[in-house]
Amino acid sequence: MIKLNQLRLDNFRGCRHYEHDFGGQNAAVYGANYVGKSTLADAYFWLLTGKDQQDRADYKILPKGGAEGVEASVYANFAFEDGSGVTLRRVYKPVFTRRRGEAEKHRTGNTTDYYIDDVPKKAGEYEEYVKTHFGSEEDILTASRPDYFAQVMKPDVRRQKLLDLFAGGVDDKSVIAKHEELAPLGEQIGIYTVDDCVIRWEANRRKVNEELKALPGRIDEAERAKPAAANHDINSASLSHLAAQRAQIRKEMDALRSGESISEARGRINKLKADMEQARGEYLRKSSGGNSALENQISVLRRDMAAMQDKLEEYSSSIAGCSSRIDALNKEIPSLRKAVVSEHGRQFDKSSGICPTCGRPYPQEKIDEMEGNFNGQKAKGIAGMQRQGKELVQELGRLTKSREEAEQQMKDLELEIDHRQQKIKDLQKMLVTPPAWEETKEYADWLTKIEATQKGLYAAGHEADAQIQGLQAKLAPVESEINEIQQEQADAELIKKQDARIAELKGQQKKLGISLAQLDSMIHLAELFVQLKAADVEAEVNGSFHTVRWKLFEMQVNGGVKACCEAQVDGKDYGSLSKSEKVNAGLDIVDTLGRKMGLVMPVWHDDAESVCHPMKIAAQTISLYVSDKDKALRTENNDKEDLS
Repeated sequence: MIKLNQLRLDNFRGCRHYEHDFGGQNAAVYGANYVGKSTLADAYFWLLTGKDQQDRADYKILPKGGAEGVEASVYANFAFEDGSGVTLRRVYKPVFTRRRGEAEKHRTGNTTDYYIDDVPKKAGEYEEYVKTHFGSEEDILTASRPDYFAQVMKPDVRRQKLLDLFAGGVDDKSVIAKHEELAPLGEQIGIYTVDDCVIRWEANRRKVNEELKALPGRIDEAERAKPAAANHDINSASLSHLAAQRAQIRKEMDALRSGESISEARGRINKLKADMEQARGEYLRKSSGGNSALENQISVLRRDMAAMQDKLEEYSSSIAGCSSRIDALNKEIPSLRKAVVSEHGRQFDKSSGICPTCGRPYPQEKIDEMEGNFNGQKAKGIAGMQRQGKELVQELGRLTKSREEAEQQMKDLELEIDHRQQKIKDLQKMLVTPPAWEETKEYADWLTKIEATQKGLYAAGHEADAQIQGLQAKLAPVESEINEIQQEQADAELIKKQDARIAELKGQQKKLGISLAQLDSMIHLAELFVQLKAADVEAEVNGSFHTVRWKLFEMQVNGGVKACCEAQVDGKDYGSLSKSEKVNAGLDIVDTLGRKMGLVMPVWHDDAESVCHPMKIAAQTISLYVSDKDKALRTENNDKEDLS
């Protein structure tokens, strides 16, 4: 740790003389605008680096209107952590030369003298000492100026600095090991790079996709090879009916040829059969009257089972509806997350700060307002998507719970159905089984009566030539229609064969679709890997800072990432922060980086009046306050956190 004990300025810019003994303590410098607060910081950095806060080397150092030959000097005494110390002094003075033929000397340039513990040194020796005991110019500014790292340093340099200091332990295997969802990539990474895997998967995907594109044409070809569609169920039923009709006509013709009216015979025989069936019913009622109560119980149980089956269908329908919505949410939520990430990466278009009419840039205040509006809308959009995502996640949870409850209710209901089924079996075992109707004498008597009636009718006989001719006329169209249906059945067989081919092609289509989905999944995982690796790097870096977070990667539309380096606080970019937020962010940066680099040295904290509660850091802080009542610089040492 390096601390500032003393600082003295003489004739440095607008400051004729300043001297203060800091004693290694925090200090507050008060002064109205333009009385020299910033000059103190400029002098301090000029002493160490040869440049002011605007990165200007030896810029207008000598005071305006000063006496001819006046010298500007900056002196400082530092204390090191090991108890040692050093005094540095840099003197800037004009050089005068007399030209030939002129009586007076003229100023022809400037020179700088260097002193370490009052011992004169060459420029190179002085710079080497500062570099060895304090650090490089970049390191000094990084550890001393809260605004330097986030605002002044080039983004690519700033980014590399963060990666070198904090993210050395993030590699491909560690990223996969950290994220379970990336586990399928583990077998590939190490053998191949992620980029090589993506190239191979995309090549396979194109091949599978080409095969998929060809299948609809082959399926259509098979469809067009089928004969005109026919209603095979109806045709089969019609054929059965026509065959029965043909048999009946032939039977009637045979009966007529035997001398009996077939219709009369059928009527009388059917009447006898109906009477016999009535007698059978009467026999069963008398022989099994004791079964009524048991049958009633069985009937009630069967009605209960039917109602339960209806309920099962309701549960099944509910589960299907929940599952469909869950599947949709499982697609919608990742898509929304990706949209949030994409929105985070969207940046203000600097070209919009140019007037389209005259081509001149808008005033900076207008550009700042436009950028502020852009960032506000961006933040509002991100908040809306995050709110929507939360609602979708809550809905997913509710649906998952409802589906689980319905599934449990189905299981319970199925157990109830099984219980009733078993009870029905038990009751059926208790039923009394009487002798079969076919084994009774009454049944035999009825058969005898029917057979006798049939013999009597057929024996009666009569002439039916005219009726036979009519039946022959009816038979011809029936047989013609049977032939047509049989042809339809042949067509149906061909349709069946083509349908089998279509099913085979659709099976191939399904398998290729699964392969395509698997390849898409791996490609998606590769894209996710790139994103998660970027997030891990950011997390590794951000884990060391208190409030500041670094955006090191920017999501692209194609799913890739672009390197960047932007400081953020509470989701807001550094450029959109208020003065107080920028100051505290800068204090967090110098404190964290200083500790990491092993270079904790005095920090110059400008615009201190804008911060009510500045962040407490390990380094000595020199806070610059605007104070209208102080027409001259006033410096107070104070080790308290609040210097206001």
